[in-house]
Amino acid sequence: MHQKYINNQNIYISPNAKKYNPHTWSENLYQLDVVQFFYDQIVNNNLINIVDIGAQSGAFSLMAKFLPNTIWHSFEPDPFNYELCLENIKYNHINNINLYSDAISNRIGEDVLNVCSSHRGLNTLGKNLKRFGENENKKVSRNNAITRSGRERGEVVVTTTGVVGVGS
Repeated sequence: MHQKYINNQNIYISPNAKKYNPHTWSENLYQLDVVQFFYDQIVNNNLINIVDIGAQSGAFSLMAKFLPNTIWHSFEPDPFNYELCLENIKYNHINNINLYSDAISNRIGEDVLNVCSSHRGLNTLGKNLKRFGENENKKVSRNNAITRSGRERGEVVVTTTGVVGVGS
């Protein structure tokens, strides 16, 4: 299934991602304006590392298709979303994304990922679950994005809520 993406270009979204993440992949990509803004900030940078924290099914990470000089380190600890993101990467023949099934935290170790089954973009390591009523608990590994991605290039950090920082 084709989806309108940055600069009115199309990307392919797996039927599973459309079905199970409808909040992200409706007729228009959720927060396409934020994704476009992020793209516009980095399109002219060469050799940049991008860390996508909470990649879900790839709303930001799939931008790698249009930025071949970038290297993406995308982290998605929910096994379900991880598989959807992997499908979308494969469907779009993207080879500059390193997808990890780790959670990102300020500590390394094990933790519980709280999964919102009705909106998988709301998953959190946080303990305050007032933002959704139902949840599943999954044990996940926590890691440090900076350690995994290295610092030999400029970095950009992205979260599920949009751009956090652009720098080098």
